Amino acid sequence: MTFGQKLQNLRKEKGMSQEKLADRLSVSRQAVSRWELDISLPETENIIKIKNIFDVSFDYLLDENIDNPIISGSKIPRENSGKNEYIEAFISFVKKYGYIAGYLLSAVSLYCLTGYTITFLSIKKTFSDMFASGVPNTMTYILLMYMRLSLAGTAGGFILAKHIKKKTEKYRNTAEMIINSENGGDTQ
Repeated sequence: MTFGQKLQNLRKEKGMSQEKLADRLSVSRQAVSRWELDISLPETENIIKIKNIFDVSFDYLLDENIDNPIISGSKIPRENSGKNEYIEAFISFVKKYGYIAGYLLSAVSLYCLTGYTITFLSIKKTFSDMFASGVPNTMTYILLMYMRLSLAGTAGGFILAKHIKKKTEKYRNTAEMIINSENGGDTQ
């Protein structure tokens, strides 16, 4: 089934005229007619709007091999998705709890920083005479470099975690607003 046939079926199922759909998309009725006759295709922005209006997936709209409407947000049947369910579960977990990686980075970096600091202090105490005379110690410089890297890793981990968590909350809030507006009535 072509894009035009699918669009026409979806529009008729909703009891919507070409003119009403054209108004919601801010295009002419003739544009909708050309799309339904497969003379032309809508711009990407309008395909996104059509997907949202009829609550179907992009795959359904654009793939001529898919004839059953796939509700937006529902999973594509496994034979069509081509993805492994374990990979999908992992991606979903990372999207939901990815900020934990930032906290883990901070924890590991802080653990390393503690170890390097203890080692640095013990070397400084052991070789205090060498430090007093101002003779540089290569081991000391290496430890100081590792301490700085660990400190940067700790700070970077916290910044990463906060950034990802903020993004996750933003997307959750946006999704909730969309769901609430769809339950409350007409979104366009």
